[in-house]
Amino acid sequence: MIDLHTHILPGLDHGPGDWDEALEMCRIAVADGITALAATPHVSEVFPNSVQRIEDAVAELRRRLGDAGIPLTVHVGGDYHVGPDLSPRNVLTLGGNGRYFLLEFPYQVLPPCADVFIKTLLKRGLLPIVTHPERTASLQRDWHRLEPLVKAGALVQVTAGSLLGEFGPAATSAARHFLKKGWVHLLASDAHWVRKRSPRLAEGRAAAALVVGESAAQALVDQNPQAILEGRNLAGG
Repeated sequence: MIDLHTHILPGLDHGPGDWDEALEMCRIAVADGITALAATPHVSEVFPNSVQRIEDAVAELRRRLGDAGIPLTVHVGGDYHVGPDLSPRNVLTLGGNGRYFLLEFPYQVLPPCADVFIKTLLKRGLLPIVTHPERTASLQRDWHRLEPLVKAGALVQVTAGSLLGEFGPAATSAARHFLKKGWVHLLASDAHWVRKRSPRLAEGRAAAALVVGESAAQALVDQNPQAILEGRNLAGG
């Protein structure tokens, strides 16, 4: 499996407290069947991480993984808060070699004209992956409001823990609706720490399989993330 949304770099946001915890998170990921992940720290006014800072931290994590003998591939990326200035000049795409990137909207309300903003990003050469929309309060109340974003060209990432009830019943219900409608393209851990919200996907994949079947659930953690890292179109897209 490939996990394209993790906060696994210490000191860049509210993820692990130090490198020891980061390595332990990597061990948890490997034990769960994850062979590769993207380190995607927040990029926002609160966490103004530059492309260079993220790349340097990923290089350090790779070095430490090698020293520790942990068989995990780490790719670059970022979890970008919505803003007017996002462009190919300042966005670190997933894997650093394509147009896909993680885009985070506010947790309470999906902004008006969000679909227009998606189209603007596409015109700039960026393809946004909307992160954990099932945890956005306004989408929990009216999950159909995600459809215009998908029709505009955005991809969608659901958090594995949402399907397991870790973010409450409203998030679980919305995630299942999104899956049934075929609006979900990725399942990711959005991992932050060793204990709560650790980098695990297997149980979430199994929960997704109950909704969309084994083959479609596997694509969410294997074929689709691999295509994204390589900058390719998703199968059927």
